[in-house]
Amino acid sequence: MKIIVKVITLTIFSVCLLFLLTCALRVFVCDRFIIKGDSMAPTYESGEAVWVNKLLMGARIYTDFDFSSSELKAFRMPGFRKPKTGDVVIFNYPHGRDNYKIEFRINYVYAKRILGCPGDVIGIKDGICYKEGFDGTFGVKEIQEALSNTPESQLGYSKSAFPLTDEVGWTVYDTGPLRVPAKGMSVPMTRLNYILYRHVIEYETGEMPLWENGQCFSAGKPITYYSFLQDYFYLIGDNVLNSKDSRYFGFVPELYLIGITK
Repeated sequence: MKIIVKVITLTIFSVCLLFLLTCALRVFVCDRFIIKGDSMAPTYESGEAVWVNKLLMGARIYTDFDFSSSELKAFRMPGFRKPKTGDVVIFNYPHGRDNYKIEFRINYVYAKRILGCPGDVIGIKDGICYKEGFDGTFGVKEIQEALSNTPESQLGYSKSAFPLTDEVGWTVYDTGPLRVPAKGMSVPMTRLNYILYRHVIEYETGEMPLWENGQCFSAGKPITYYSFLQDYFYLIGDNVLNSKDSRYFGFVPELYLIGITK
C-alpha cells in the first residue's frame, strides 16, 4: 500500500512539475502560434504553425491578469537584442476593441514584418516600401511591384492608407515620409503631426488631443511640442495585396510585441 501511495505521489509531482516547466517555457522562452489568413504569404501560409522566440527581445510579463481591461499592464524582461527592420513578429492587434483607439485585447494576435522601428523614417513610393538609411530588400518586392501595377479599380478595397484622411491623402501606393514614434522623441504639434500622432497621444495620456483655432490642446492646455513616452513600430504583411497592417491601423506599441519569429 505504501508503495502505491509513493508511486501516485511521485506521478502527481512529476505531472505538476512538467506542467510548470511547460508554462515557464511558453512564458519566458518560446511559444507556438497558428497563422490565420494569407497576409504573410509566401513566407507563412494560413494554418502554418510558427514558433516565437521570446528570448531575443525579452519575454513580456503581465503584472495584471484582468484581461477584461483594455489596458495592457506588463513589463519586458531583458533580451539579447532589439527588434529590427525585416524581423517578423507576433503582436497584439492595436485596435483590439475599437477601430481607431489603441487598446489591448488578449489573444487577438497578428503576424507582420517590421518596416519601421522607433525613430525610423519610413514610407511607400509607387507601392514599394522603404526606410531611410536601409539598403536591403524589405519583404517580398515582387508582390509590392504587383501592387504598384494594380489599378485602384482592381484592388477590391479602398486605396486610402493611415492616417485614413483625405486631408493627408496617403494611399497604399504612396505614404510618407513618416517618422515612427520613439521614447523621448519630440515633435512639433503642427496640423499634420496632430493627425499622425493623435491616437498615440491619446494612448499615452488617456485623453484625445484636440485641434482648435490652429493649435493643439492636450488635457485642456495648448501644446507646441509633444514628447513620446514609449517606443512604437510600423508593421507590414509580406502579401501587401491582401494585408491589414500599419498602412491601416498605424503604430503598434513596443509592449504589444510578443516575440520574433525569424
